[in-house]
Amino acid sequence: MGRSDDLIKTLISSSDDDQADYVIGLTFIAFVVIIVTILWLLVVSIFACVPSSSVGFLSGREFHKSSRHATPIRVSFILSALLWITATVLTVTKGIDHLQGTMQTVQTTNSKVSQLGMDGAEITQNFTQLGVEAADVRDTLMEDLVANFCPTAESQDRLQEATGIDFVTQKEQVAQYLTELSDFSRDKSETIQDGLKKIQSGTERIDTTIETVRSYTDEYVSLSIIIPWIIVPAFLLMGVILSSVSKLPSLWEYILNWIFLPVLVLQTIISATIASVSSVLAAANSDFCSPSTSFVGASDNRNSTLDGPQLTLMYIAESLGLDETGRLILRYYISNCRGADPFNIIIQYQQEYLPVAVSSLNELSENIGSVGVETIQAICNTGTDDDNFQGLINLIARMRGILETLQGDINRVLELLKCQDISPVINDALDDGVCYYAIAALAWCVICFSVITLLGLVMITFRSSFLRSVEEDIEDDGDEYKNVTTYNDRRIVL
Repeated sequence: MGRSDDLIKTLISSSDDDQADYVIGLTFIAFVVIIVTILWLLVVSIFACVPSSSVGFLSGREFHKSSRHATPIRVSFILSALLWITATVLTVTKGIDHLQGTMQTVQTTNSKVSQLGMDGAEITQNFTQLGVEAADVRDTLMEDLVANFCPTAESQDRLQEATGIDFVTQKEQVAQYLTELSDFSRDKSETIQDGLKKIQSGTERIDTTIETVRSYTDEYVSLSIIIPWIIVPAFLLMGVILSSVSKLPSLWEYILNWIFLPVLVLQTIISATIASVSSVLAAANSDFCSPSTSFVGASDNRNSTLDGPQLTLMYIAESLGLDETGRLILRYYISNCRGADPFNIIIQYQQEYLPVAVSSLNELSENIGSVGVETIQAICNTGTDDDNFQGLINLIARMRGILETLQGDINRVLELLKCQDISPVINDALDDGVCYYAIAALAWCVICFSVITLLGLVMITFRSSFLRSVEEDIEDDGDEYKNVTTYNDRRIVL
């Protein structure tokens, strides 16, 4: 049903002509259905204003009892009504059922992503707190190291000669790692928080859309909407059967003629509209799920690992202006974890920086303990009391605790963002929800409502079927409508 070549072309093209051409092609079937319905009803309306002697039963007036057309037309009406009811039932059992499958799949995915966002928000809050705490501890610790730990170059040289330990280099390393710790906790937490806000906003919009659609696809709601599509043709069907055996009460005929028939016309128009809208959605959905890369330039290998709906999703993200980091993350997840991991910087920080930082702090603390506070004070000639040195050791221990906490939070982040867990969730939503259930639901809607529209037009055309047959006063040349005088002969059925 789709025009997959044109979809990719439209997404990567900035030409208004390409976009207009795609929209026109997308709505072609819809225009055909609407135009056929309008023209058919227009012709029927014209026939209703023409004398029965010219167009016969197409004028919407009663059959004569001796008419040879009455039985075939009534049988056709009955079959059309039965097929209408069948198509309506299929719309509920197939179309809406698959649509509910789509909603269930998408909602499951959305719930998991939403939970990911909430868990991530908690972790990034810890990141932020760690960044603030680390900055305070770092500043205090560096002040103590500078003021209380051999502050002069001469004392630092004496300490290194006496102990054989390069405390100056260790202090510089600690300062460097603590600065990086503060920067990482602040910058990365802000980046992650910004991304999580977008995720939360997106999942909330999806939830709202799902609930809206679900309110119409709920079993009881859908039945309440569809039941009139069964009741109206069923009553008209009974009227045709009763009129064929001359048992139709005049009141019932009046109700069928002036209430049920106008409702049938309205239902036919609504069915044509639904069929048209569904055809547009089905074509777009088909294009989304089966894109072609024929319009992608040879130099564009960014999405070479993608196909199907994943490829289309990437081009949609790019056309909507998603930043480079966001595109890298999206591409990584929807490509089943192929390519470079966009979170390598966090992994590298976890595997390379944190162990070295903890080791550096431990080494400094152990060296101070092995040399002894009294010895360091004597060599450095600082005159610093034991309480200040003990405070320095406590700050080092506190910073080590912050690093260990950060290590745990990073492990939680990496576990939360594990591609092997997230990728199947996203791809299931695309492959099953969008490209199976949704396509099946839309296909059933297009087929069923198109059939209902056609059958409705047939029943409107054959509306004489549920009117009581009348007696002929004059017959001439076998033409049942020629020179006939009957009661209410000029009645027009709308």
